Amino acid sequence: MKRIKLILDEVQWSIAREVLEEAEIPFSIINEQFSGLFPGMAVGAFERDIIVADEDYAGARELLHDFFDE
Repeated sequence: MKRIKLILDEVQWSIAREVLEEAEIPFSIINEQFSGLFPGMAVGAFERDIIVADEDYAGARELLHDFFDE
């Protein structure tokens, strides 16, 4: 498994999820619920890691780069 590190706001995270789902690339997101762990105002952008299989890494990275210049 390989990690792709991104710092995105909530709207961009929704787009990233949709891009990977549309491409049928299985993934998991580490720290997905991070903003819900602490009371108070949410910052809106946190570093999260997308985990993909080794064989999907290049394709996932290219797709996300096209959208976010990662």
